[in-house]
Amino acid sequence: NNVVTNVPAPSVKGIDVDGGTLSLHGKRFYRTWTRLAETVEPGDDILMLQDSVNWELGQEIVLVTTAMKDSREWHQNEVLTITEVFDASPTGAAIRVSPAIQHRHYAIDAYQAEVGLLSRTIKIQGSALDSEPTDPDPLNCFDNGLSGRRNGDASQPCMDKELTGYGAHMMVRNGGVGQVDGVELYRVGQTNVLGRYPMHFHLLGDCPSCYLK
Repeated sequence: NNVVTNVPAPSVKGIDVDGGTLSLHGKRFYRTWTRLAETVEPGDDILMLQDSVNWELGQEIVLVTTAMKDSREWHQNEVLTITEVFDASPTGAAIRVSPAIQHRHYAIDAYQAEVGLLSRTIKIQGSALDSEPTDPDPLNCFDNGLSGRRNGDASQPCMDKELTGYGAHMMVRNGGVGQVDGVELYRVGQTNVLGRYPMHFHLLGDCPSCYLK
């Protein structure tokens, strides 16, 4: 069936809470994101962070680009694994990561790169076999007419690609209650399928006890 025009039941590849309570609470990590305290260069493997964190060995983080362009086909975001958390730091915190940094990420007066924690102790994920798009962007599209607006870079996302991702999803409906805290969502959301978002509080109206954080 075409899942876009013939949307299957919410329980298909999803957690469907119909009038009940969804309660998922992982370990609280604080902060969940911070900024670099010092610029890092290619080859570095230590990040000096502005704030104290309780992150752990083996967790994944994202080091966000500070380049002028950030898009699907051209970016300098880096996903790294924490290999050491230093007991003391002249800044808020210091961690060692692997692999080594590939790009320069700035920490200057005007701007400092964000560093975000990706890993959580609870992980909801879609299958590796059928969640990713079957029409991936080949990353080979260009528009030379716009390169002047992009610092000389003519690359751009290809049209009509990445339209078929079919990951997991969670839905709370019919007066249900959703309480989700400290949960990692990976390979989630169903592209172009109505109502199949990573987390969906469906027509609950006023639900003061509901949260996603």
